[in-house]
Amino acid sequence: MTPRRVSHRGIPDTVELWQNRCMSDRLSFPDGSEYVVVDSPPDPEHQPLVMEFLLAPHCQAPPPHIHPGAQRETFEVLDGAFELRRGRSWQRLEASQSLTVEAREVHTFRNHESGPARVRNVHDPAHSFERYIRRIHGVVTQHGFTRISPRAALYLAMLMREHADTIVPAMPLRLPTALAATAGRALGLRLPD
Repeated sequence: MTPRRVSHRGIPDTVELWQNRCMSDRLSFPDGSEYVVVDSPPDPEHQPLVMEFLLAPHCQAPPPHIHPGAQRETFEVLDGAFELRRGRSWQRLEASQSLTVEAREVHTFRNHESGPARVRNVHDPAHSFERYIRRIHGVVTQHGFTRISPRAALYLAMLMREHADTIVPAMPLRLPTALAATAGRALGLRLPD
């Protein structure tokens, strides 16, 4: 048996991670992106969630949002490059570069590069972020969404409302998101567990 390779932070090596992760920890999206849960904390209210994102070129980006409370989010680029928006400005990050977004700081990300980007992502503390991202995956796969259609937007708004401990839309998206979540409920849309 070969020894387990780890990064300088004690997190499993990327090659090992992507080759050996079971399918329940790998969430594949229609745009070609994959999210892998590296370390799911036993106490998400006090411990971090560690994930790795494989972001396909021109993948679907999350809407600008904040993490409430004291939740910080760190992005560390392992391979390739991508852009991270903090506040109103975009910053391009390349392999070996990292950036931490403080709690309540508006942010989003995108990959406008010609190749994929592999990014280690840490939400600290995790709160319900793992369940949120798994439920997004559930909605996308259950309904066959390949883009943000009006119906998909209703589901995503409902998820954001239910996971307000970990993700809140940035202004000016809060009111439209709240209205969309209410409309989704009124229409009888049901979210996956």
